[in-house]
Amino acid sequence: MLAVYQLWQNFVTRLTICLFRACYPEGASKNVANCISFLVYLMILKKTLGMAKMNTENDSQGINLLGKGTRINGDVVSEGDIRIDGELTGNLNCSGRVVIGETGKVTGEISCKNSEISGYQKGKLNIEQQLNLKSSSKVYGEINTGKLSIEPGAMFSGSCKMGEQLKNEGSKEPKREQKEV
Repeated sequence: MLAVYQLWQNFVTRLTICLFRACYPEGASKNVANCISFLVYLMILKKTLGMAKMNTENDSQGINLLGKGTRINGDVVSEGDIRIDGELTGNLNCSGRVVIGETGKVTGEISCKNSEISGYQKGKLNIEQQLNLKSSSKVYGEINTGKLSIEPGAMFSGSCKMGEQLKNEGSKEPKREQKEV
C-alpha cells in the first residue's frame, strides 16, 4: 500500500512539472507571478497528498456493503459502519452506523449506534443514539432508541421506547429476594 502511495505521489509531482513547462515555456524568470502561484498550488497539492490516510493495516472501522442481489443467512458482527442494499436474515450487531437502502431487507434484530432505514426491516431495533426512518421505509417490530425521526410516508408497526423512557425502565429491574438456606 505504501509503495502504491509513493508511486502516485511521484506521478502527480512529475505531471505538475510537465504541466508547468507546457503552460509557461518561457520559464519562471519571465512570469514570476504565475510561477509563484503555480508553486504554491504544487505545495498545497503535496500537502494534501501527505495528509491523505496511509494505512498499511486492514481498516476495521471502514464501511461494509451488502450489495443489491446479495443474500446472507446468519448473524453479522461489524466494528465499522455497514450499508445493506441486499437481504440479511439474521441478527446484526454493529458498533457504528447501519444504513438499510431502499432495496435492503433485514429480518432479525439490529443493535448499533445510529441507523437510517429506507428499506424493509422486521425485528427488534436497539439503536443507541438516533434512528431515522425515511419515507420509503417499512419497519415492523420493537424499537428502542435514544432519538427517533420519521419522515412522512414511512411505515412503522410495533412498539417504541425512546429517550428517558429507556433509561427509566433500565433502572427498574425487578428486585429479587435472597433467601438464606
